[in-house]
Amino acid sequence: MELKNLVTGVNEEKLNNPIVVNFLEQESNQLLYERYKLNPSNTNKKALDRRFKEYFREIKLISYINKLIYHYSIDFDKKVTAKRDKFQLTLDKPMDTDKSTSPITMRDTISIKDSLDETDFSLQEFISNLDAYKTWRKLNTKQKKILTLKYKYQMNDKEVSEFMGESKQVVSYNHNKALLELKKSYGGKGKNVNCEL
Repeated sequence: MELKNLVTGVNEEKLNNPIVVNFLEQESNQLLYERYKLNPSNTNKKALDRRFKEYFREIKLISYINKLIYHYSIDFDKKVTAKRDKFQLTLDKPMDTDKSTSPITMRDTISIKDSLDETDFSLQEFISNLDAYKTWRKLNTKQKKILTLKYKYQMNDKEVSEFMGESKQVVSYNHNKALLELKKSYGGKGKNVNCEL
């Protein structure tokens, strides 16, 4: 695109072209254009035209790089997705062969209840303080299960409540009550005493 037609005829439609508008927004380019309008010499015309060609070349290069980055990122995403689909973990593979919107995976069918048995509900092997051990033995089964699931299996309250079939409030209450009892066993009043299991 050249300014030859623009500067000779000063066509209003061409002045409203977004590229020309952006070109003329730069103060140095505006000065070149104003200089040419005041003194339409061949030197001023060539200077304005040269600067516009440089500007247009820069715009084309930026546009090209922008498109290149955009398409490269799409291609990269396609490659990562294809690789992930090709090399899925066995538990993450859909069980159904049809590609539905929410396929059921093997991981979805495995319940944590199946992998835990009653002998797993014990933190007592990790308790080193004799008073805390005695307090642990006094806790009810529900409190022991909650503490074990939270600290041995790193579950949050929601996961513990789903596992035990209790509400989150019941889990939270029993968790706090059990911790309070354990903290008291360290000689504290139950507040601001760190409990080390």
